[in-house]
Amino acid sequence: MSANLCPRCQQVRVCRPEAIEACPCSTIVLSPAVQAYLAQHYSSCLCLDCLQSLAQTLSPASKTPNHDRTGKSSQLRDSGF
Repeated sequence: MSANLCPRCQQVRVCRPEAIEACPCSTIVLSPAVQAYLAQHYSSCLCLDCLQSLAQTLSPASKTPNHDRTGKSSQLRDSGF
């Protein structure tokens, strides 16, 4: 087990790659859109709180993101991403 900082929120996160079934991330189902976003923007695991936040913000059930001039979704901008 390793504990280090979440690259998104900088809070301590626990990662259990040696026992993935015991890892906190194994308790959440991420849509393909969220998985793609994570792969594009992060090279290491996020904490469970950030994964849950992204899953809610980027879920297909949420409204289609508006993109501003920077190309960043207003949903992401307003959520602190």
